[in-house]
Amino acid sequence: MAASAVPNPQPQRNRGMQCSDCKNVSRTTYFALNERPVCAQCRQGYVERIDRATAPGAMTRVVMQGVLAALAGAVLTAIGISLFGATRILISVGIGYLVGSAIKKANGGWPGRKYQYLAIALTYASLGFGSVLPSLMSLRTARHEVRQATADSLAAARARAVADSAKEADEERATEGDGTADLAALADSMEAERGRRHGHQSDAMRNATKLASVSPFAIITTLLVMIITLPILANLQYGIYAAALGLFAFGFAMKKAWDLTEGGIELELSVPFKVGEGPIRPSF
Repeated sequence: MAASAVPNPQPQRNRGMQCSDCKNVSRTTYFALNERPVCAQCRQGYVERIDRATAPGAMTRVVMQGVLAALAGAVLTAIGISLFGATRILISVGIGYLVGSAIKKANGGWPGRKYQYLAIALTYASLGFGSVLPSLMSLRTARHEVRQATADSLAAARARAVADSAKEADEERATEGDGTADLAALADSMEAERGRRHGHQSDAMRNATKLASVSPFAIITTLLVMIITLPILANLQYGIYAAALGLFAFGFAMKKAWDLTEGGIELELSVPFKVGEGPIRPSF
């Protein structure tokens, strides 16, 4: 009896999973990134990105880098205002981009409303602090001028008092020019000089002079009010058209900071699965 022929079994082909990033095929394990497969090599970049946004201390790092960007923006704003006051009309757009980009880089583009609110707050604070920084830099000089103006005013008042007293005591001597008229003229010239210096002050110096005349607590309160109001109200001093342009630029800066920190899709990375198991079917 002839032996029956035994058919040769076809070799079983292993299943494979193609990485959605590098397109390499894995026949052992894969990782699920949201709803798509990634290999172990591509997974590492996503792990670093997720840790950058969610690991302990991540928010602290984002806040610190955002604050540094806001301070840099405040310095740029102050320099622009000092050189040409109307610079504040357009500089806000650059500050919004600077702060938003810093936060986006710090958190790796991770989505979240908290990052958007942070970007808006820091952009506004940067513009406000930059608006008062020239006044703060002029505060020491303003205090010296306030003390000098007070001394000049007191000296002028004394000179006028002496002149008025002498004139009342002896009208004839005053008429003959014994020096009483010179004292009155000196008092007038001192008052005129004080008014002339005040009239030629810059906006920063005028604000600094106001700050130098009040108590430390009032200085802090005034600075807070200026930081809150100047990013908007300062645009109104250049005319209606410049004000409209400035307010438009301010709104665009806020939107730019908001959009840059909007982020993408929140990433979820799974533990490794065997090919053929888990949430994703094999590629072939």
